[in-house]
Amino acid sequence: MSIEIINGHVLLPELPEWQGGVGLSRRWQTVIEETVTGAEDRGAMRAVPRLKLSYDIAPLTVEQRARFEDRLREALKSGKAAVPFWGRASDLATNASGTSAELATTNWPWQVGDFICFLDATNIERPIHAVRQITAKTGLALTLNSALPQTFAAGSLVWPLLFGKPEADTQEFLTGQQSATKFTLNEQTGSTRAGTSSAPTYLSRPIFTVPINWTDGVSQRLSYDLRELQIGFGAEVFAPLQEHVVHGFEFSVQLNTETEILALESFFAALHGRLHGFWLPAPAEAVNIVSGLSTTQFDIADQDFTDTWENHPAVHLRFTHNGTSAAARILSVADNGDGTERVTLESALPFTPDNSTLVNRLHYVRLTEDTESASFLAEWFEQRKLKVVELPTEYAETETGEQPVYLYDISIDFPDDEGATQTQHWRYTSFATDIVSLLGSPDEEPVTYQHTAINHGDIRASTSGSAEKVSIKTVHTEGHPFLFGFPYPPSRPIKVRIYETTYGEPDEGQVLFTGQVQKAPRRGKEITATCISILDLDGQRLPGSLIGPRCAFHVYDPDTCGVARSEHEIIAAVDSYADRTLVVSDTLAFNGMEVNYLTFGWIEYGTGLGIQIRPILEDVASSSTVRTLTLNLPLSGAVTTGSTVKLLPGCDGKLESCQYKFFNDRFMGHPFVPKKNPTLAAIDNPVSQGGKK
Repeated sequence: MSIEIINGHVLLPELPEWQGGVGLSRRWQTVIEETVTGAEDRGAMRAVPRLKLSYDIAPLTVEQRARFEDRLREALKSGKAAVPFWGRASDLATNASGTSAELATTNWPWQVGDFICFLDATNIERPIHAVRQITAKTGLALTLNSALPQTFAAGSLVWPLLFGKPEADTQEFLTGQQSATKFTLNEQTGSTRAGTSSAPTYLSRPIFTVPINWTDGVSQRLSYDLRELQIGFGAEVFAPLQEHVVHGFEFSVQLNTETEILALESFFAALHGRLHGFWLPAPAEAVNIVSGLSTTQFDIADQDFTDTWENHPAVHLRFTHNGTSAAARILSVADNGDGTERVTLESALPFTPDNSTLVNRLHYVRLTEDTESASFLAEWFEQRKLKVVELPTEYAETETGEQPVYLYDISIDFPDDEGATQTQHWRYTSFATDIVSLLGSPDEEPVTYQHTAINHGDIRASTSGSAEKVSIKTVHTEGHPFLFGFPYPPSRPIKVRIYETTYGEPDEGQVLFTGQVQKAPRRGKEITATCISILDLDGQRLPGSLIGPRCAFHVYDPDTCGVARSEHEIIAAVDSYADRTLVVSDTLAFNGMEVNYLTFGWIEYGTGLGIQIRPILEDVASSSTVRTLTLNLPLSGAVTTGSTVKLLPGCDGKLESCQYKFFNDRFMGHPFVPKKNPTLAAIDNPVSQGGKK
């Protein structure tokens, strides 16, 4: 039997055992940290959730089980599997054949590039499947990348494919021929087809309006954190850690159509898991209206609302009247003295409430778990459990607990072919997905910050006025701007700017740091760049104060070293290049040049924004006109034979190099300082010879 590979993944088309249902979860990655007042710091590390599909596979025959086990073994070995997205089926409007198929409904939002799985289960013991990729889509008509092996009848179901890592639980044998295996697919990367949420909003935040499934039970929990303090054997003292009692709710919803399911997924996709809050109408009714007076006033049966309505920040109400819903905030409550209380609203409703109006408190909540769990009982029939917790400190201001997102704008100025200065930007973010923001945009057009492995340490600002520094740690990738920091000092300054913003409002933020790379050592694949504030750049051109035999100046620095770069620059021709080995030739400059004359220097290949700088680790004279150079890193892209490259000889900091290699009189070192402290030589202990004296 051949193993079918789809997009590099082993296809497992076996039908699920629907009696046990199909479990679906959407997993976000958020971080929740609580403070003393009950407020939170929340950060979402993923823009879209990763899907997890779990179900039982129970082949009917020995042959089916053998085929399944063969596929499963290959999938587990490779760590890659593709399965139909059970529960997300679409049906065919007409017979599908050749490279054409037409859908009857738009249950699943199909797109060009999707893989679609066809299934003919007429023979349940040996169903026929086919997977094709959609190359074009016009309305509900699909064009496939290759012809189908047979005609699939109108009304039969088709599924999108999910790609991910397979897991298989214990295989239980039901009979000598049948077995059941719990199979799980963990999606490799986050994906979602949820669109823009169409949920109603109140005070710019969405309202959860999906009906609660009362048959499955609804629960509410009240919590308040008290810290017990006991000193000696005295009386116990309780210290409050929260400002308010927090409400928690647990309930389930039942979704019977594709429209309801996709709407709910769009709702939570807009929240990014636990990151953002939303309004939840409390399951229990808040008040019993006796009579309505106007669109802003109504009387309720006395429930001591006058004295208690302000004890908690949930002072917003949702009204449902003759199919119309609206929300408003309580302005005041007064006791009428006749067994009723009068509620006055801050804003007018579109109707006058009466005793038939349903009133619920609006609680501002977030999901308590990082995973949304659901169970499919059949195609497009889902039951989902939800747990939420109140955010009592966030009623007044939207998302006060959202953690910051950091943006890194790295730039280098290059001269173009005409001598004008151009600036190339590299923009990164430590967030788990790309961020589009106006921050750092030179022309007020949105720019994209690419997500990568990058972070920064503490930004240290001294009250004594000393240098402000920050270290940025990242991973070496080809063409990374920090590689232009080799060797130091860079031939062109590497500028750095760090912004702080939030995922919800990426265009609004503040500048945390503006400066320039001081040094960027590379250890393995990790680069740690030390950056200094723009206010401290002048001091970095002065040498260190340590006394030593080597010069502390940087070669070719006009303000300190004084060696003119133009007098030592060599323009050579490229003879060959492979990996990190560059062979160059020059008839005049290389004639009589010493071995390793160019070591500690660097090359510059290319021009303008495409220039590449690489340090020279070794310089070997292949002949009087040819030098073989070993670079620290490979050059990016193709290197053309016969093209030119600039060579800058390096300086080892020795006195003789300053005098006879560069003919310079600004040597900063102290060549006659002994390598060993002479005051310590007199107290050196003699080396013991095996214990003999």
